[in-house]
Amino acid sequence: MKKLPQGRLAILLAIPVVNSLIRKKVKHGLGLGKATNILTGAAPTPTSLLRWFKRLGIHIQEAYGMTENVSYSHVTLNEKIKIGYVGAPMPGVEAKLGEDNEVLIRHDGMMLGYFKEPEMTKEMFLDGWLRTGDEGYIDPDGFLKITGRVKDLFKTDKGKYVAPSPIEMKMVANKDLDQVCVVGNHLPQPIALIVLSEFALAKTKEELVESLEETLDIVNGKLDHHEKLNKVVIMKEGWSVENELLTPTLKIKRNEVEKIHSGRYLDWYNRPERVIWE
Repeated sequence: MKKLPQGRLAILLAIPVVNSLIRKKVKHGLGLGKATNILTGAAPTPTSLLRWFKRLGIHIQEAYGMTENVSYSHVTLNEKIKIGYVGAPMPGVEAKLGEDNEVLIRHDGMMLGYFKEPEMTKEMFLDGWLRTGDEGYIDPDGFLKITGRVKDLFKTDKGKYVAPSPIEMKMVANKDLDQVCVVGNHLPQPIALIVLSEFALAKTKEELVESLEETLDIVNGKLDHHEKLNKVVIMKEGWSVENELLTPTLKIKRNEVEKIHSGRYLDWYNRPERVIWE
């Protein structure tokens, strides 16, 4: 984006012949010139990012699995990409939804259990099905969409449950955002803790406030009333593996983030501005 800003890129991609040259140059520059399968996993990829790459002729395939099932579960085939889904079950894999829409997996290659941990093993299985801990949706064609983590659900003080992951995925469509963690346990409405991206550093404070307020309006327009974000809070420091707020696979450790910031949620919530600088 530093070499070719979004506005100029959009114009070039709209011009016949030129667009194919631009796509080829970008793919080569990324080292993907000869790639036939481009996969991503470990964490959900925002659909806005998948569509952005698709415009460049880079068709990203999402894959889904975990150590406990030998990472053999779902994959998106190149000729059957459905954006927002991690694909259909691989051969020999059975998948269904359990309580709270938890994704359950069964096949012959799953683990027998955790070494010398019978209680942990018992918790991971339900009548022979492996409990993934992921919340999901399976469409009529068998394609799986991961909608969040079952344990990440929180309840507002209105008694309504909120799944943070889908909201976070909508928020990061804004290129000014690098990381988002939606929280709101016992608040009237959720709030979003955010870490700014490198793109945001080139903007003034006023420009950023305008950008974030616009994103709030767009995202809230797509949410149920109890899910609507009250405001965003900009963090002073990013979350990383080094400060132990991200897992090695770059997932946010929500419990650790909550330990640091939960004492200030109500104060932030009651402030009048919609964008707060921590």
